[in-house]
Amino acid sequence: MTTGGIPVSVSRDPFTAGSLAKLTWFLRDRIRDAIAAGHPHARQLHDSVEDAVRGILDYIDQAAHTADPLTLAPARVRAHALWSALQTAADFWHDHPQHPDHTVTQTPKDPRRVYAAAS
Repeated sequence: MTTGGIPVSVSRDPFTAGSLAKLTWFLRDRIRDAIAAGHPHARQLHDSVEDAVRGILDYIDQAAHTADPLTLAPARVRAHALWSALQTAADFWHDHPQHPDHTVTQTPKDPRRVYAAAS
């Protein structure tokens, strides 16, 4: 059922605990920037990101306890959709780094920007 502690069904998914953590950390950092800048929808975006992360983690937890792929199918589809939504949100910041709603003075060695530089 598991491969290195990860359920076999989850091991074939595009996200891992590490990639989810990096992406979530990056998005939370950008959302904090948007909140500080007074963006009117930053809190709503924060709630959406947190809901998406919980949905993916629920799927991973369910996969750890369920061997039947048919039982997991709805949760897996939802987790993949949530993952795509999180990546789309991150891509917005990558594609619009100078957008006035999320521009932040940054230094090249700022550790908070590691995810952005790596992608």
